[in-house]
Amino acid sequence: MSATIERREQQLAQMSWTDFIQTALTDWPHYIVEFEATARLAPQGDEPSLRVLVDHERALVEFARQEHASADSLQLLQQFLTAHRR
Repeated sequence: MSATIERREQQLAQMSWTDFIQTALTDWPHYIVEFEATARLAPQGDEPSLRVLVDHERALVEFARQEHASADSLQLLQQFLTAHRR
């Protein structure tokens, strides 16, 4: 598993910002659906952690949409970080 993560990290690091945003827009929205399904199957007590994961993916994809549209993309990320501050 760590080899897969390292390979993916290297791929992402080599992308231009534009390519990164395009990848986020095309490849990542389906993860929201998958993570939501996982959250519904979670053992009791794991729901809060999985909710953060789902919220993170939603914020990331929405950030990419706003960044692509040249909107105020950082505002969404600041809202996510504020909501999940410990």
